[in-house]
Amino acid sequence: MHEDVVTVSSKVPVPEVRDLIALYNYTGFPVVDDGELAGVITFDDLRRFPLNAQDETLVEEVATKNAIFVHPDQSVKYTMDLMYQNGIGRLPVVRDNESKELVGIITRTDAIQVYEKEAQQ
Repeated sequence: MHEDVVTVSSKVPVPEVRDLIALYNYTGFPVVDDGELAGVITFDDLRRFPLNAQDETLVEEVATKNAIFVHPDQSVKYTMDLMYQNGIGRLPVVRDNESKELVGIITRTDAIQVYEKEAQQ
């Protein structure tokens, strides 16, 4: 899990997300408002939205609002299963269901590395 997470606010214009994608070479970001997970925005979300309308569009209009997430104490197997079942490459990690305070993010690559390490033991 990565604890230093690049996030965006739901009130950010979409072009700023495109800039972040280019800057970090990431394909998605958690959307965080008031310290809580509000959704996820990905490159695929942007691709589905007309390019000529993106300059005047806020993240909240494009992002997935009911983001799938995990908790820090959930197993790597559970996390991997969730990613594969939903065809996603990263999951926000939140402290608990009530606060949805973002504490990190886990990518498919992270999960595979941990799973392989555990399998070798």
